Amino acid sequence: SVYGSHAWHAFPAKFPPQLPRLFIENLTGPGDIVLDPMMGSGTTLLEAVSLKRRALGCDIDPLALRMGAVKLLPVAVQEASALGNRLLEEAAKRLSLRAHEIDRWLERRFDPPSRAFVEYWFHRDTQKELAALMMGIEEMDDGALRYFFGLVFSAIIITKSGGVSLARDLA
Repeated sequence: SVYGSHAWHAFPAKFPPQLPRLFIENLTGPGDIVLDPMMGSGTTLLEAVSLKRRALGCDIDPLALRMGAVKLLPVAVQEASALGNRLLEEAAKRLSLRAHEIDRWLERRFDPPSRAFVEYWFHRDTQKELAALMMGIEEMDDGALRYFFGLVFSAIIITKSGGVSLARDLA
């Protein structure tokens, strides 16, 4: 359902989807343009499209832009699921057979301040697992699916659980 995609990624101060839906239904008609000048996680845009309105949104937050774009991408669920499973299998192979490539990728990927940040938040084994996933995502030919899985990857990072981090201040 449309409401399921609202929960794809954590984002502060999300609208409950029913709120913009109520205003869109009562103040606009099919084919009208709904503008959201601070679109955040894209809730209003997604509701507008689901109600057959044209949606236009902007934001200065790069995560907000990615979330809005991905939520509005026409991605086939079965195709994405199969590709996601393949991505996990390839990441597992990469971890077991090409670990040296992952180590080199991690060292080249980050400048010293970013490396310190990553080291603080993630155990080395977790870094390698995440790197193996990101390497697979970056190799995807289909730009829409690469963008989609980039957001999925971000959601993994944002909602990580305790036990994978050296940090003491996990929520």
